[in-house]
Amino acid sequence: MGRRRILIVDDELALRESLAGWLERDGYDVEMASGSKEALKRLKDARFDIFIVDVKMREISGIEILKQVNANYPNATVIMMTAYGSIDKAILAMKNKAYDYLLKPFDPIDLSLMIKKIFQEKENASKHRQAEEHVKNRTDNKRKVAQSKSVPVIFDDFPNKNQMLSTVSLTQKNSIDFEKKDLKIMLVDDEKRFILPLKKRLSKRGYDIITANNGMDALKKLKQTSVQVVFLDVVMPFMAGIETLIEIRNLYPNIEVIMLTGKASLEDAVKCLKYGAADYLMKPTDIEEIIQKAENAFKKEVCQ
Repeated sequence: MGRRRILIVDDELALRESLAGWLERDGYDVEMASGSKEALKRLKDARFDIFIVDVKMREISGIEILKQVNANYPNATVIMMTAYGSIDKAILAMKNKAYDYLLKPFDPIDLSLMIKKIFQEKENASKHRQAEEHVKNRTDNKRKVAQSKSVPVIFDDFPNKNQMLSTVSLTQKNSIDFEKKDLKIMLVDDEKRFILPLKKRLSKRGYDIITANNGMDALKKLKQTSVQVVFLDVVMPFMAGIETLIEIRNLYPNIEVIMLTGKASLEDAVKCLKYGAADYLMKPTDIEEIIQKAENAFKKEVCQ
């Protein structure tokens, strides 16, 4: 992979130097930035594989650096760190594609292991791309032959282009509206006093609702029916919510999962979003928020 370069962005000199020294001993090429403006300047001047960024800084927030890296260097990885245990900030960072969110003080050995894992994942992804390119090159000739045969398209039913386009747009809109009407939601929670009233209220709004008492029950029902959005409690008997989340994302990657919890935890929030949850909500949750989250997740699934 060539030189493995890391940029540490933090306004605390002692932390910057400590992390840099540790990672340099692991063999990485490490640079430091004392703040957001310096980091953004470095983004223009050099390429880095991994960014380790503090969330709270005096000039511009670390979240803004995260967004800039995502926009300009999609293959780079960003690890966020903070001394403040804000769950909302953690959720925001993970939604903006942070690889992880570390609470200071953290063990540098854990960071070192995480970075080794990241570079291994990058190497595996590179090998996978090379294999796909090899297969693509082998089939290019056949593809070119197929593409060389042009087929005329006749629009006799449309007197002009505008009518044709408006008809296509109307067809697409009706298709999406139909799917929205049939949006099916699964609620997974072992607390009947929470799940039954929620089911009743969502059903009154016209949503098709399925319930499950725990993770195992949810997986069993997902084999029998198709749903678009799952609301999943974090703490349940028999099979934990995060374990269930991982199974759902592995088996049904198009299903959007929103986690629910009665006891918010920064560590759980980060884990849930890292393992593919669309969101992490505190109970009791407002019905309008539930509907908004479900519809937003559904729109995301339709657009994929």
